Amino acid sequence: MSSSWRRYNPYLRYPALSLGLTLLVLAPVASQWLRFQVSSEAGVLLEGDQRNQASYERVQSILGDEVVIAVNLRCAEVFSPSGIDAVRRVSEAFETQPGLLDVKSLTHSVRPVRRGLSLEMVPMVSANPDPAELERLRRFALENPLVRNVMVSPDTRQTILLNTYDRDLSSPERQAAFAAEIEAILDPFRAEGLEFDLLGFPLIEQELRETLRGDVGRFVPAAAGVLLIILGVTFRSLGITAMVLLNQLAVMALLPGMIRLLGYELHVFSIMLFPLLAGIHLALLVHLFGAWQNARGLGLGADETMEATLREVLKPSAFAALTTAIGLGSLTFSEVAPVREFGRLGAAGIALVFFMSFGPGLALLGLISRRWPGWLGRRGSSRARGAWGGQVEAWVRRHRRGVIGAAAGLGLVSAAGLTRIQTDVRAVDFLNPRSPTRQAVERVNASYGGVNVVQIEVDSGRTNGVNRAEFLRYLDELQAYAAAQPEVTAVYSYAQLLAMLNQIWEGDRVDSFRLPTNPILLRTFTLALQTYPLPFLATLMDGASRTAYLIVRSQDMPADRYLELLARILAQANSTRPPEVSISAAQGIHSVLEADRRILRSQIRSAGSTLLLMGVVLALLWRSARLAALSLLINVLPVAAVLALAAVAGITLNSVTIMVAAICLGIAVDDSVHFITHWREERLRGMDARQALRRTLDAKARPILCSSLVLIGVFLIFSLSSFPPVVDFGWLAAGSFGGALITVLVGLPALLSSAGFDAWP
Repeated sequence: MSSSWRRYNPYLRYPALSLGLTLLVLAPVASQWLRFQVSSEAGVLLEGDQRNQASYERVQSILGDEVVIAVNLRCAEVFSPSGIDAVRRVSEAFETQPGLLDVKSLTHSVRPVRRGLSLEMVPMVSANPDPAELERLRRFALENPLVRNVMVSPDTRQTILLNTYDRDLSSPERQAAFAAEIEAILDPFRAEGLEFDLLGFPLIEQELRETLRGDVGRFVPAAAGVLLIILGVTFRSLGITAMVLLNQLAVMALLPGMIRLLGYELHVFSIMLFPLLAGIHLALLVHLFGAWQNARGLGLGADETMEATLREVLKPSAFAALTTAIGLGSLTFSEVAPVREFGRLGAAGIALVFFMSFGPGLALLGLISRRWPGWLGRRGSSRARGAWGGQVEAWVRRHRRGVIGAAAGLGLVSAAGLTRIQTDVRAVDFLNPRSPTRQAVERVNASYGGVNVVQIEVDSGRTNGVNRAEFLRYLDELQAYAAAQPEVTAVYSYAQLLAMLNQIWEGDRVDSFRLPTNPILLRTFTLALQTYPLPFLATLMDGASRTAYLIVRSQDMPADRYLELLARILAQANSTRPPEVSISAAQGIHSVLEADRRILRSQIRSAGSTLLLMGVVLALLWRSARLAALSLLINVLPVAAVLALAAVAGITLNSVTIMVAAICLGIAVDDSVHFITHWREERLRGMDARQALRRTLDAKARPILCSSLVLIGVFLIFSLSSFPPVVDFGWLAAGSFGGALITVLVGLPALLSSAGFDAWP
């Protein structure tokens, strides 16, 4: 095969010319680094969070090009003269900001009041409120069901200001300037002792961008240090280390251009491709240059060394790259959009890695080995064969039953642990606990009644049916039942809106917040809403006035508790509904179920398809289904064990960690491909089982050890990330590769020396 490869590979026949042409062709692709940017669009995070993605998309459709920033002001007491004064002054300070359309706050909002036989909008609070007015405002904010937990927290120490802007914030520079303006406005108030939380998509994106920049600043020096140490110990040659790093830099330089050519952009998910592909690439180069050192150490000439190198590593490397591409490509079966994109880009990246290694990489190696061989180290200075293969083989034979028994026991324990896997797909958990955005979301969730919202559709059965008295009474009773549930913090309905109008009509009497009993008055209110619709009316019923929406709000809770709460409300709704009324919460329940279940489905599909396709490929490579099954078993065990350990430790699967199984299986199997391929070739040469194992361990143990250390080191660097799921992904992957190293160098020889394979082929 290697002679044919040399004959048809222009990088080996015409290395200098091929390198020059490659440089000319790929230079425009590499130049994409000049326009290299990482998208920090907040919506990408929500693509993995089915619970909140629909809400995000609905908000975006309502806002259009407008931008809304929520400012949570924290002080000693909102309903005090100093508190109201602070709200007013902060609101007025924002009014000076360019592009501001509106500020909604306690001091900059209006409410309807009765004036004779009509309703009039008046300021919510006067310019100089007395204690009695502040007390009335406090009661209104805390007791009105449509206002409670919306503008003011129940402890009256926090209040929300909503700023709406008409401003172009599409570029990072504009977002950075916008964030700086807001900070400049708030700094004087912070000096007074006021505290603020800020929530808004441009601010989130700006924070993500700065966080990614900080992560890169930590990743690059850490990765450089780890790789230089491992490569130096592995090759003990400055020249080979430099060539490996040069090949690596070339691939990294081409990645942004490849991503652009495929029609994608980098974001907080796909940026992980860089360290991932770097680790895979380095593992491949360790095998390639390790084999070249072994061949050169035997005293062969430049051409013979290249011939021996290709004979040893080309075929297993090609199949290893294919299995890795299968592992990444299987992610395209995921139901999570960023994961599908990651899989496509990862598979394309593997093709780029293989091309650069066995194309330009071989050409450069051939040129230097012929013209400046001394730069690659002294001939014969590398240890072509280890001296400890026989010792490992003898130890494995003595303890074979114990090794196989331990593996079987680990498999049983792992199977039990896998049943405890849990999912958690909340986008906020993607952020570091110290993140200002995450802290703001968690504070709002805890202080304002929660961020979980589900919509229950109540279909009246006819156009304008929601305005019938019988339907409204039913909706009002259902709303009261839902509000009485201990987990529920707020319920919003069309019936409540009419009750609020009735209270206003009756002079804000405490007991008047109820549906009007007078049908003429009820008809008057419904006609008024049709004539002068309130801004949030569309969230409470559809345009044809046929279906009303019951909005149930609660604090964050596990999916099983959330579904049980919804089941109680739906059971009550169906048991008391009029005959023509129908109830549906399919969209709400579906989003909750899908948030967790599609994560597990994605894991099962990607891992299952990876195993199936890799099994077929390996069976074709070795012409043996048994060897293919053995290789998969050896690599499934450590991945399953690590996932089971994660489940026991409480690490949940999310839109990042769901990729662990498929990716680790695809990468970890590479070492067993090299090991079994070499063992099989030794057996085909006539070696007995013990000799084949010894020679395989002598030739492959060191590159397998080094490539595994490279992968472990690269993925441990993920622990430096500011994003918790990325940290978990790094630890899980590093643990999987550490376990795979043990199973390949200990478990695989134990099984290959068993009776079933001892007489093979």
